[in-house]
Amino acid sequence: MSLFDLTGRVALVTGGNSGIGAHISEALSAAGATVFIVSRTGIDPQTGLTLPDSNCLIADLTLPDTPALVFERFGNVDILINCAGASFMDRAEAISTTDFMAVLNINLTAAHALSAAFVQSLRKRKIGGSIIHISSILANQPIRGSAAYAASKAGLDQLTRVQALEWGRHNVRVNSIAPGWFETPLTAELLASPAGAILRRKNPLGRLGSAGDLDGAVLLLASDAGQYISGVVLAVDGGQSLAG
Repeated sequence: MSLFDLTGRVALVTGGNSGIGAHISEALSAAGATVFIVSRTGIDPQTGLTLPDSNCLIADLTLPDTPALVFERFGNVDILINCAGASFMDRAEAISTTDFMAVLNINLTAAHALSAAFVQSLRKRKIGGSIIHISSILANQPIRGSAAYAASKAGLDQLTRVQALEWGRHNVRVNSIAPGWFETPLTAELLASPAGAILRRKNPLGRLGSAGDLDGAVLLLASDAGQYISGVVLAVDGGQSLAG
């Protein structure tokens, strides 16, 4: 179990105040890591409570100056989890360019910008680190109405591979986790519909993802247990991608 121990490590989780990001933050903390959060809001939507200022930076990740600001505030980070995300569901011919670009900016462009700033920080400190992007099985199995979201996650998967290829020489590992259908604020409406019932029935394990199902994958890729894993997109979906 010492391979998974994160004692002494510092992790930064974007979008870490709700949904999957909140669960990832808890898993990292339980493994011993100090966890910082970057969020667009200081209110936890699940509890309605104000997040503590000491470990949370309220910032817009799509602004060009934000990555530098993040690492000025949290300078000793050695694990970066890019979990902040946005979704806009509409037919491909109906979605506006503004809405399409808004999804790409947070899901893809911001993730790259923060990762690049993170690597610069690691190089200055002459240490290695781990980057984990949170992707989606929709990168490979899109559903109707997911043009912007699916495109952003497909781009994120390929970005993962390129970053891993380029940054490996700096001892920086880059991987993606592609969750299947998890109940989060972003998916709540869809999964409460008849389509959600179909997705449950089609899953080989017969259920949707729950809070702790990502913990093992996150700890593997963040810790020394995954020290020789880089450039991987790991599906955590109960086999959903096999069922179509």
